[in-house]
Amino acid sequence: MPNDDRGVDVGSANPPFLVAQIGDNSPESGSVSFAATRSGLSDNVLRDNFVLIDQNDGIPRRIVAGYTVVYPGCRTRGHEHSDREEVYYFLAGKGAMVIGDKTVNVTGGTAVYVAPGPFHTVHCDGPIPLTFLWVTSDIT
Repeated sequence: MPNDDRGVDVGSANPPFLVAQIGDNSPESGSVSFAATRSGLSDNVLRDNFVLIDQNDGIPRRIVAGYTVVYPGCRTRGHEHSDREEVYYFLAGKGAMVIGDKTVNVTGGTAVYVAPGPFHTVHCDGPIPLTFLWVTSDIT
């Protein structure tokens, strides 16, 4: 029997398996949905940032590491730093990272290095949050 693009045996009342990808579906809508809440934002900046390791204790001396969640249709405010380099490792979701005048598509498994200097920001373009780990290091 032929299969559809989800692996379902089209001719069978009891398919042997079913594969579904969250990115192929839309979230529910309504007044309590995330999309409804997000519609009240003026700049679409909505993210949660968790600093996991920082320099407050004097250890480590040069690196800071964290975890960020960017919500669907939203972005980070973005920043630049002339004295730090940074690595992003994307865990889940789909989006884009803008570095200076370049845009790079990112998904889970993508790593991006940002040299000191250019302004950079992250956008979540998919239906699930874009999550990533980041590590930044002082180069001075």
